[in-house]
Amino acid sequence: MLNKKATILSSFGELVTSAFYPAATHLYETGEIPFIRCVDCVKYPIISKLQDKLFERIPLSFFKEHSTIKKLSKNEIVVTKVGTPCFASIIYEQNFVALSRTVFGISKIHGINPFYLLIFLRSHYGFNQLLRQREQTIQFQLTLERVRNILIYEPSSSFQTKIEKLVKTAYAKLEQSKTLYTQAESLLLQELGLDNWQQPKEAVAIKNFSASFGATGRLDAEYYQPKYDKLYKLLHKTSRVKGWELLSLGSLSEPLKYGSSEKLEYLDKGVPFLRIADLEQNRFEPANLKYIYPQKAAKIEKQVKVKTGDVLISRSGTLGLAVVIPDTLNEAVFGSYFIRARLNQCILDSTYLALYMSSLVGKLQVEQANTGAVQTNLTIPVIESLQMICPPLKIQKKFVRKVHQSYTLKDESKRLLETAKHAVELAIEQGEYAAIALLNDYQSF
Repeated sequence: MLNKKATILSSFGELVTSAFYPAATHLYETGEIPFIRCVDCVKYPIISKLQDKLFERIPLSFFKEHSTIKKLSKNEIVVTKVGTPCFASIIYEQNFVALSRTVFGISKIHGINPFYLLIFLRSHYGFNQLLRQREQTIQFQLTLERVRNILIYEPSSSFQTKIEKLVKTAYAKLEQSKTLYTQAESLLLQELGLDNWQQPKEAVAIKNFSASFGATGRLDAEYYQPKYDKLYKLLHKTSRVKGWELLSLGSLSEPLKYGSSEKLEYLDKGVPFLRIADLEQNRFEPANLKYIYPQKAAKIEKQVKVKTGDVLISRSGTLGLAVVIPDTLNEAVFGSYFIRARLNQCILDSTYLALYMSSLVGKLQVEQANTGAVQTNLTIPVIESLQMICPPLKIQKKFVRKVHQSYTLKDESKRLLETAKHAVELAIEQGEYAAIALLNDYQSF
């Protein structure tokens, strides 16, 4: 189907990959150049400033010393090579990135719109061609020799421009989504009196043994850093001044529960089994979900199942992530690396709690609980002890609305990218008129 209007990939640019270079992990803390890896691309077709916190970085001096490390510039394309191969992303709003050995790049792109090329490579026709070119040694990987000859369908330049516009609109919505979530966090901290938070200069607090160990059972000095005392003093002050309750999370929930630690067989369909690996920005990504047999789920105790509005809090990996359960995951089973809270919704809104936990006020409390600990796991007693300021629900909803607006925009961004892929596939199968009719359904184009 592709042969009549297709050209090999190498005709449109130069394929590059980084070769041997010394280990650089010890330099990540001091680096300034984004160092693109497989994990940076799979979930993110648009590599931009929005993912800055995800990137490891290498020093410019290290890059210059090793000519085997290749680079990409704005509007060039990176494709995952090993690990989880075959996923393409475009470098956007990043002027210069370095490539790890887990990816390869398509640079000096010409004769084709790079945004269209991205979507084609992510479409059924591009992705499956890449899959067929994988080689397996210790693990599946792509080689430039095999990839350079995959076929790229060439539609009209006007169609390619429409796809570019769609991709850029998707990115704009993603950017708006992040802005709204940041605004929600900022408003929350402002209401809590933490908007001008500054770290105390003192690194050590002097504590009376009986007043400290007797109350907390903790002897490690890090636990008593002044910043934590400052946090709790500010929370008590805000509670007193505004007349809002300051309560422990345990008092606002039914008894907290650990998830299932049973070994389960995963299926393509069935009852969702919720894992930390399925999370994407504080929500469960449907495409990542695993499932278990309904018969098995029916036999599992109710304490490891969730209802709409429950909150799961991660107790391992990235600690303290709070995820609200939507209607679509009602009665799902959750894994042992989560703790379930079932809140008194008359006092504490689930989405408010998730926002609270992702903000400075939640992160500092989780950090303190984990400071100096032998095991980097949160326990039910620790989660129960977290201090929650509970404004009236009317005020909580002010933050919640912004979070929901943020999620709506993020979902719309994903739908636009899926529409772009569908349009490319439709153009190949039925012609450009059919694909353009699909694109015209979106009034903004």
